[in-house]
Amino acid sequence: MWCHLMLFMPVGGLALFLVLPWQIALPTYSVISATSLFIYYKIMKAMGQPARVGREALLGATARVVTGGERLGQVRHGNELWGAVSEENLTAGEGVTIVGFQGMKVVVSSAEGAKVQGSRPHRHS
Repeated sequence: MWCHLMLFMPVGGLALFLVLPWQIALPTYSVISATSLFIYYKIMKAMGQPARVGREALLGATARVVTGGERLGQVRHGNELWGAVSEENLTAGEGVTIVGFQGMKVVVSSAEGAKVQGSRPHRHS
């Protein structure tokens, strides 16, 4: 809530003209306005960046199928194991792309030739 107060800095800065002579108020208000514009620029830049955490960050990522089946299976992305749904058959060891979500499962499609990052093949001992 308090972070929104910074957006009103130029409006609050207008009060300077009521208490200070304009020769002092104008340069001070210019500094306040320039600072506000810089902050607005940084906020807009940060808002335009893609998600780095959460479900939204998984969209478009590649994963490796751990257990396959006709349309259901499990995939590993990094250190996370997700239940998966696909329109194609899932084969263990295959690379897939995460394209959406269905409840708590990821929807995947074949990622032919895609390099799976952050996943290592599971070794059976």
